Amino acid sequence: MNLRKNNGITMVSLVLTIMILLIITGCVLSIKNPLPSAKRLSNFKNDLLKLEKCVDAYYLQNSTLPILENISYTNISMLTGTIKNPNDNENYFVIDLDLLVDDSNRRITLNYGNDGFSTIKNGGNSRDVYIINESTHTIYYPNGVAHEDITYYTKEDSYAQIELNDIVNKVTMRSSDEMIEYAGPGDTITVTVELKREFNTTVTATIAGRSASVSSNENGKIYTATYEISPSETSLPTGNLTFSIEGITQQPITTVTEGRAVTYSD
Repeated sequence: MNLRKNNGITMVSLVLTIMILLIITGCVLSIKNPLPSAKRLSNFKNDLLKLEKCVDAYYLQNSTLPILENISYTNISMLTGTIKNPNDNENYFVIDLDLLVDDSNRRITLNYGNDGFSTIKNGGNSRDVYIINESTHTIYYPNGVAHEDITYYTKEDSYAQIELNDIVNKVTMRSSDEMIEYAGPGDTITVTVELKREFNTTVTATIAGRSASVSSNENGKIYTATYEISPSETSLPTGNLTFSIEGITQQPITTVTEGRAVTYSD
């Protein structure tokens, strides 16, 4: 009788011991092995770090972005609100992974975007690619990586708008007249924007409400807008000439930071 009772207690103890061990083992494994979504997010962030490093190195050496030529990426409906860098211009391109190499000079290896890159390179469509904005060089992954009810498309959860003084070194305006602060019919007005860093983007400009031609130097740090006033001009009002430079920051550049605006008089 006592033997059966002791055996029963021993069996119960054994079962309880096994259950406790299973629980402890499960806890240890859950700590050592992150949830699949957390691992995917970690892989995604590692991809972005690799891409940023390789893209910067390529741009520094070639003064151009490593993108598939003539393939603009327009499927960006997911980039809304704070997900999208507000300083982006409208041009997004697929990053050409074949142009990027790691520290060992081997083609970069990524966790995502490889299959989609091959698809688009061969004329197909895919969101499984890494894209880059022409202006800010912000990198996005249109397919997104989900983790804890949030889908991540880029490195930052939100972006701040770049203020003028964050990127613009100085803005000047001058006339071709001997008195550079005054202009009349036949004179050429020049607005020069000098930036603190390279900023290759599409820039448009108006001077005195007229479309102006825009050029930039080789490193993308200086943009120059020019407008030649017709010798027979009669409709420009007398006074300070206005201008607007668009495409560098979210808000157009409309004021000089050094000197003064050109005054028109016919």
